[in-house]
Amino acid sequence: MTEIYFGLTWRQGVITEAQWRAFVNTEIVPRLPEGFTVIIGEGAWRSSRSGQTIRQPSRVLQRLRKADPAQETAIAGVIAAYKTRFQQESVLRVDTETCAAF
Repeated sequence: MTEIYFGLTWRQGVITEAQWRAFVNTEIVPRLPEGFTVIIGEGAWRSSRSGQTIRQPSRVLQRLRKADPAQETAIAGVIAAYKTRFQQESVLRVDTETCAAF
């Protein structure tokens, strides 16, 4: 399973629900059409630029997937697109070996 943690603050304030939905529709859905889950959260992290701990609303994307190069490319593309679109310093990614069944 891959989890991607998206902070929802940027230089223009807080990323709106409409901006988040547009990102999901244009960047995530085309790259991960088989499915994913988004969880609403709140996080805190220390900025390497300022040294300050920043608290912000967040979204956590969870994706169950097989380990293959196409999936790796898709996930890396989602992260790169988010960093670019919303001028993010970092996006956290966590990969965990998981046993799941549908």
